[in-house]
Amino acid sequence: MTPRQRVLTALSRKKPDRVPREISWGAFTPALMRVFREKTGTDDPAEYFNFEVRPVNWAPMKLKKNYALWNS
Repeated sequence: MTPRQRVLTALSRKKPDRVPREISWGAFTPALMRVFREKTGTDDPAEYFNFEVRPVNWAPMKLKKNYALWNS
């Protein structure tokens, strides 16, 4: 089962071959991240541990909106 299939199966409330793994990025403090880099030689814990779930963040808007039109 691919990581994508594993997550989609779990989200559809079916039983995947194993539980998808994820780690909260708050768990990697700067000091812990430094130790992780020294011991593994990589900067990406998700790639190193082969986590199926990745964080998704909002990007800032590229276009600035002018809301003055609605302030009448």
